[in-house]
Amino acid sequence: MQLKTITELLALPNYKVTGIVPTDNQEQLHFLLEQIKVTAPVCSGCGHVHHNSVHSKMMVVIEDMKLSGRRVFLHVAKRKSPCNEDGRIRVEEIEWIQGRFTQRFAEQVNRLTSITTNTEAGWFLQLDDETVYTE
Repeated sequence: MQLKTITELLALPNYKVTGIVPTDNQEQLHFLLEQIKVTAPVCSGCGHVHHNSVHSKMMVVIEDMKLSGRRVFLHVAKRKSPCNEDGRIRVEEIEWIQGRFTQRFAEQVNRLTSITTNTEAGWFLQLDDETVYTE
């Protein structure tokens, strides 16, 4: 599958798939994402955009909805920069990420738990009960 096709299937705003991360697990797909147009990071502490220099970057792994029956994990670089409000180093907020999941995956978990138990939703999504409960 071409990376452009995967990018279109995922339909994540301002991000594109730049690579496939190799894994031994045949039931999972791991994709490396990068921003298409670099924008100023949104501070996770105050919610404002600061035009400070980037302190460092960290790679986070985010789970998304399944593709072709396989669990999808997205490897996204998040930038750290100082907050103008309190001076602490904060990790940027990305609007489509909620915790360790994409917003749409979190919404799917919420829909499932509204019609079934947390245990059954976790079984279906291959998540443990605690993760389903906190999400």
